[in-house]
Amino acid sequence: MDDSAATQNGSSESGSMSAGAAVVEVKLPNRTVLILYGTETGNSQDLAEDLARRLRRIHFSPTLDEMDGVQLLTLLKYTLVVFVISTTGQGDMPRNSRSFWKSLLRKRLSPTCLERLRFAAFGLGDSKYPEFNFAIRKLHKRLYQLGAKPFLETGEADEQHPEGVDGTFLQWAEDLSNRAIQAHPLPEGIDPIPDNELLPPLYGLDLAPINMFPEIPEEDESQKSPWKMDEDGRLTFDFAPEPLEGEDVIRAHFLRTNESTSRIFRRDDHRVSDTQVDCGNILRDHPAAYGVLDPPPQQNSLWEHNIPIPQSWMATVTDNDRGTNFDHWQDVRSFGLELESKISTAKKKDVVPSIRAGNTLVIFPKNYAQDVQRVVELMGWEDYADRSVTFRSEKSDGSGNLMGIPKGLYPRMPSRTLRELLTHNLDITAIPKRSFFDQIWHFSSDEYHKGRLREFTDPKLRDELFDYTSRPRRTMLEVLEEFTSVKIPLQYAATIFPPIRGRHYSISDALVSPDYEKTEVRLLVALVKYKTVLQKTRHGLCSRYIENVQEGSRFRVQVGGTPWRVPLQVPVIAVATGTGVAPMSLFFKDRDQERGETNIAIGCQDLMFYGCRHPEKDNLITADNFEELNVLVRTAFSRFDGANSKYVQDAIRLYEGEVAELLQNNAHIVICGSSGRMPEAVKQAFVDVMLKRDLYKTEDAARNFLKPRVLEDTW
Repeated sequence: MDDSAATQNGSSESGSMSAGAAVVEVKLPNRTVLILYGTETGNSQDLAEDLARRLRRIHFSPTLDEMDGVQLLTLLKYTLVVFVISTTGQGDMPRNSRSFWKSLLRKRLSPTCLERLRFAAFGLGDSKYPEFNFAIRKLHKRLYQLGAKPFLETGEADEQHPEGVDGTFLQWAEDLSNRAIQAHPLPEGIDPIPDNELLPPLYGLDLAPINMFPEIPEEDESQKSPWKMDEDGRLTFDFAPEPLEGEDVIRAHFLRTNESTSRIFRRDDHRVSDTQVDCGNILRDHPAAYGVLDPPPQQNSLWEHNIPIPQSWMATVTDNDRGTNFDHWQDVRSFGLELESKISTAKKKDVVPSIRAGNTLVIFPKNYAQDVQRVVELMGWEDYADRSVTFRSEKSDGSGNLMGIPKGLYPRMPSRTLRELLTHNLDITAIPKRSFFDQIWHFSSDEYHKGRLREFTDPKLRDELFDYTSRPRRTMLEVLEEFTSVKIPLQYAATIFPPIRGRHYSISDALVSPDYEKTEVRLLVALVKYKTVLQKTRHGLCSRYIENVQEGSRFRVQVGGTPWRVPLQVPVIAVATGTGVAPMSLFFKDRDQERGETNIAIGCQDLMFYGCRHPEKDNLITADNFEELNVLVRTAFSRFDGANSKYVQDAIRLYEGEVAELLQNNAHIVICGSSGRMPEAVKQAFVDVMLKRDLYKTEDAARNFLKPRVLEDTW
């Protein structure tokens, strides 16, 4: 390869390539591929980017985007279209794919409108849920109905596979590449790009010229530009997103002008101190089993600046209280916020967020200044960490960029500095995946480090990768601290570090003010500290963020999730454990109000089984308040000697008469809480009750009765 061609994009001040230069891709006709993904957590996006790298090596020109980022006719412009989509909720499409999905469902579409489309599809799901991979199956069926032709058999990954998603994905991705080469052979003299050759970055980042953003003169207040100059001489963008339209956002069940019923939860009158936090799920064991020690308090100022998150609401923290006793090992926050309404230019009035049971509040955390500085030092970015950066619009060969800015990344451009990008947008403490190692080994100057990093990309050594990353929850930053020879060029920062994704929290209460200017929202957030096999205390990024947020802090949030759909005409048996009781609160408030407005009476109480460890230490509810909503509460306490029931499944069997009566009245079941063994144990308890009470003769018949009546919201 010509050395002059294989050069790094950008000037030397943008970071040097310490371990070789990127190849120049050959652009060939009729080799375009559109890779679309639908994701809530970023897993599908990670796989889509993996596919893009694989197809680039056989000289396809890929374009990556969210499914909602393209129009239907766009599909016909590409040689091949690949879909990668996760299933969320109750067999639902991810949020960033729902508009595209609705466009596919239009009745006026001709059965032959997509007959020129060749597509491949890969789904991510979890077989422990009944709606396993529903999203990809629905998508495949609809595309086929519209005349599209499958290019490859659809792949379905299962989280329960012994090898996880990779157990299916790696072979499917290889089959896709082989099929693409077979259908579109390379011209003579053009060979695939070897795996040991570095590809140009998917998302090219460069330093902006120093004079790129000149000072803005002062203007009349009514004519002011949204760009502002801060005291440090940097431009900032005063972001005001367009209000959401087309939503039935002012619903009768929110118009509660009386005192908020959020007092349904027990909240001790204590302010949270320096308690450290968390991992994704509440630990099953007492933290003594993990040898947890409190680290010294972090000295960090709160993060400034709000990133321009689309379809977001400005939120102000009203309180951040502890909901569990201080002598209890687990800290659960009762976290209150006020969401400001938007002014709708179309409706000429305030618009409030539409919130139902099942909706979540999405909070976007930020990295700590110490962690950001450590990355800057390790990568050798000190000289330009506070310079403005810009995303390239073209690749080195002059062809169009794959995608200017990664989807899910919301930089405040054009004045964003590298340090701000690392603080607000790039997840430098994420648990690294195989693709991370597949890229960073190129930038190591040490042969031993390079070989060790490459081992983590070998599918045959996936157990080693798991033991090194997932088991100890080792972060990308810690990997870079261990492999100090790795020096990632600035241009690759947004390609290698994933975007910081918002974290979803169930909403326990939502109260619109009488003047519609704000909506009071309450969350229950479990903050957990734990120690890994590395003997190092771990802190979840968002929980650490929430830990430091003070009253009066302001930041942007989204409303996410999928509203629950349960008929009003039937009774409900709810099962909640721990913070799983949060959405149950809003759910029963909505049902009580809607039944009153529609004069629906079911002739019996709803029933809720609630489980926690101890009635005085981590009990998050007051049963009397639920009973005011016509809900009978039965409790189970797993660490209390005087409890009638230890676990919620025990309580279901103990109160079998009440359960059987509601099931005979066509009751629906809502399960919320831990996604471990609890949901299946609960469903088995219902089956046992039905068999014991002779509602059904066989277990299969009982499970068939339950299947369409069970709604699970677990994590």
